[in-house]
Amino acid sequence: MKASSRVRRTSYSRTLLVASIAVTISLSLAGCGQDAPTGSLKPNGGSEDAANMGRSSSASILSATSGAIPQVIYGCVNKSSGTIKITDDKDSCAQNEALLAWNIQGPAGPPGPVGPMGAPGARNIRAYWQQSTGGNAQRVFCPTGTSVVSGGAASTAPNVPLIQNFPIDATGANANGSNIAGWQGATLNFSVPVNVFVLCASP
Repeated sequence: MKASSRVRRTSYSRTLLVASIAVTISLSLAGCGQDAPTGSLKPNGGSEDAANMGRSSSASILSATSGAIPQVIYGCVNKSSGTIKITDDKDSCAQNEALLAWNIQGPAGPPGPVGPMGAPGARNIRAYWQQSTGGNAQRVFCPTGTSVVSGGAASTAPNVPLIQNFPIDATGANANGSNIAGWQGATLNFSVPVNVFVLCASP
């Protein structure tokens, strides 16, 4: 039962694909006819011809839905009436019909423009660290002229967690973005020493 459902869904998808193409063709050719034998298009006001083209295209959809989805869609345009039918055989057009073909996928477009140069990456990265005295919070700052890349803190006692581990500005307040100047850490209840480090990059 599941296999049958997949087959029906696949067939339905193919039908929708070809139907969409057929409707697009009909709308594109609406209001246009063809001269025989040159095949050149000419404008006319034939709304009835447009309707006939739509009916002809729709009626021929089923003939183009068998087998795998093709890479090229073929159509036969009647040189006298301008009606069009979709076909899965490019050699099936009659003598009074002209062959048209549409690729499912168009050619690749030209390469896009080169993007702007990115900002220079961090260089000359150095780590600075310090252990707090007793259970006090500890701050470590980057030297003047350098920028903070990252930082962190670690408790000196495995069973005592951290309560502070964040970047700070030059005053010691929580910071983010370009005003980060260092790092701060502290342990629970400020009970044991904490190791704090900060990574600093030179321009």
